[in-house]
This record gives sequence, C-alpha cells and structure tokens, in this order.
Amino acid sequence: MDRKRIEIQLEERMKTRMNFQETLHPVFPHKEMLVELVNGCNHKCIFCAQSKMTRKRREIDKNLLLRIMREAHELGVKEIGFYSTSEPFLCKNLAMYVKEAKDTGFEYVYITTNGALATPQRLKEVIDSGADSIKFSINAGTSETYKFIHGYDDFDKVISHLRFCKEYRESANRIFKLYVSYIITRFNVGEIELFKERYSRYCDYISFNPVFNLGGMVPEIYDRISSTPPPGKSFKRPCHNLFDSIGITSEGYLTACGCADFQGYLIVADLNKTSLYDGWYSDKFTGLRKRYLADSLEGLQCFNCVYANKLPYEPLDRDYATIIDMADVFTARHLNNRLNKYPGYTGM
Repeated sequence: MDRKRIEIQLEERMKTRMNFQETLHPVFPHKEMLVELVNGCNHKCIFCAQSKMTRKRREIDKNLLLRIMREAHELGVKEIGFYSTSEPFLCKNLAMYVKEAKDTGFEYVYITTNGALATPQRLKEVIDSGADSIKFSINAGTSETYKFIHGYDDFDKVISHLRFCKEYRESANRIFKLYVSYIITRFNVGEIELFKERYSRYCDYISFNPVFNLGGMVPEIYDRISSTPPPGKSFKRPCHNLFDSIGITSEGYLTACGCADFQGYLIVADLNKTSLYDGWYSDKFTGLRKRYLADSLEGLQCFNCVYANKLPYEPLDRDYATIIDMADVFTARHLNNRLNKYPGYTGM
C-alpha cells in the first residue's frame, strides 16, 4: 500500500486546533488520535503530573492497538500521534507502530518526545518507518536549568539527538518535520532568546507555551513556577478533546482527555470490550459533553482543568480509574522537593 503523506506546519496546527464545534453529538474525529503506547516517563518535569501518577505501569497490547488503528482509519481518522501522558521511546515497538500506522493509511503520524532515549539508531528506525514529524520537548536553554526542570542531566544528549535528526534528514533525503516545544516557567523564561539563538537552526519551528495546570492535577504551578499570574475568576479554557480528539490509554481505554488523564478519571469506554465508534458515542461520553456544554463540570477533573480550580473530584467510572488521594493532588510536596534544591529560591 502506498503511504500517504501530508505536510502539516506546527504553527498551523496550533492555530486551527481550537476550530471545533461544541455539540452534544459531534462528528467522528478525523484530525487527531493520541495513543499512549506506555504510561511511564524517564523524566520528572516540574510542571508535569507524571510525578503524581500512581497507575500501574504497562504497555499497550499490540493486537488491540492494531485493531483500533484499523477501525480509526476506516472511520476516517487521518492523523495519529504516539504520545500522551508518557515518553513514547520507552516503547521498544515504536518504529513498528509508526510503520503499521503508515501502512494502514494514516496520512500524518507524529511523535512528541523528551529526546533522551531517542538515540540516533532509534531515531533512524522511526524516521525510516515513515514518521511525518518529531517534536522534542526541551524546556531550558542551558544544561543547569534543564537538569532542574527535567530532573535529569540530559541536555547535551538531547541536543545531540535533535541535531542528528536534522543531519539525517538532509543526508538521507528524508521528508519529515522537526519541531521543539518549550514550556515557559519563571525559571526558564530568561533563556528563551538564548535557546532561539543557539538551537533554532536544528528545527523547523519552536513552540513556546506558558505552563498551565495540566489535567487539573498540578494547581501548585500557578503559585510556584508560572511566569504569569494565575487565571482570573472568569477564566474558561476551551476543550477540544471532548469534540474532535480521540485518546487511547495503554490499558486500551477510550479517555475523554488523551493528553492528561494520568489516573484514568475520564475513561468513557473500554475498547477491549467495545468498538471505537460505539465508545465515541457512548452514553458516558455524551453525558460528559452535556455537562461541559451546560457549564456543569463540578466534581470532575475537567472542572479543575477548564476553570483552573482546586476542588476535589471523582472519576467518571471508578472501575477504570486508579483512585488517588485528593490530598496528594493538591499538595506541593513533589514540587517543593525540587524547589528547595534550587539556588536562591524564596517562593513568590
């Protein structure tokens, strides 16, 4: 089968991502499906909820994933991203899944990685398998700040991997996009221009994004590490995940939030037992959309994410969630352990 390939600019994706229709029964998504190949990560970024995740570590079942990909493609899904709450290069089968996705007919296959495990050999395998874009998450302009933010001293290694991608693309005449994302905090905001000056030559585009309360699980970032004031009382973050994005967890569940459901609190269907189509239009997912449209998300994880609140919440279905102590969600102990080691930190 010929591999379809389309070129999508990251800046274009970011501008059009919010162009979705809020409706109780949205059309089946064609733009985005995020797959959590594994639910672990080799880094501990200070702004990420991974440090609070207590789900059992696991990798997605190969046969289940291949079935889901076939269903998604038959339903018209054109793009698939191998990233979610975790690091995709922890999955030894990453290159194989990229190839399977392209052979299935997906037009755009993309990966987001912190880059530490993306060795030249593994990058070559992923690129040769047909990846359409690779995005490195690099959240500092110097090795010292990087070590503090990521929790590991991998800056030089990651930059060398990024540089290899660009060099291999040119030497092997491969066609794919190479991006970098940079989450802005009070600790790295002063290194933005330095990062642009030194490393923009190695990629096609750098996305600088302010830190926010990812999935409602890290509310402490606004008080401790954000470079901007907390959102006001009238704040509401639009959520496209409920209407035009498919999220698949490593357990094979369909989640309403493919980028931040660290504990399984937003599982709407078990794809081990039902089809992707039926999961998308399930009563549970429809009920969640109805609550979102009615501004009635209190008691759910979405409420804290969408409205930047700090209130206890319950899972949509306790049978699929890994229950977490709400005190642990709202504590800053994980972050404080890092901040206490930062020279000159005195709080805000």
